[in-house]
Amino acid sequence: MSEYWKKFPVNSPFALDFRAEHGAGYMEVHPQKGPQKSFIACSGGISGEERRDQDFPLIFYGGAAGGGKSWSLLADALKYIDCPYFYAVFFRKTIKQLKRTLWKEAKKMYMPLLIDKKGKFIGKANIKEQDMIIVFPSGALFEFSYLDRDSDCEQNWQGAEITAAYFD
Repeated sequence: MSEYWKKFPVNSPFALDFRAEHGAGYMEVHPQKGPQKSFIACSGGISGEERRDQDFPLIFYGGAAGGGKSWSLLADALKYIDCPYFYAVFFRKTIKQLKRTLWKEAKKMYMPLLIDKKGKFIGKANIKEQDMIIVFPSGALFEFSYLDRDSDCEQNWQGAEITAAYFD
């Protein structure tokens, strides 16, 4: 690991647990050492618990294919799903890219938090396949959308009250 990454704050793996409230919904999140762990440790100025030296409202994380960037985005947003008003949007260039990668991985990753042992959704949890929206038991909402041109932003996102935006 590069010395550069040792300067960043590091959170240990974290767990999400809805079992007390909904009888189901548990997941442990274990980022890989290095950039992925450092990215997850950065606070985005959302929860209100950040220290000024850890508050990063804009974070860039790049690298080669297969480096865990998409997983990091999906895992980072999980830090805020206890808030019923949290609204995250994950963007890729095209719908086709979303369906082949991020959307498929999100459903796989988040499923343990959404269903009970019988396969029924818990709390307010739901997956809206057509709209590419995942709702968590608390009511927190993740949407997956394309963003290719400035006009896409103006037509679809002008004035939207988004808590967090992730660009993959």
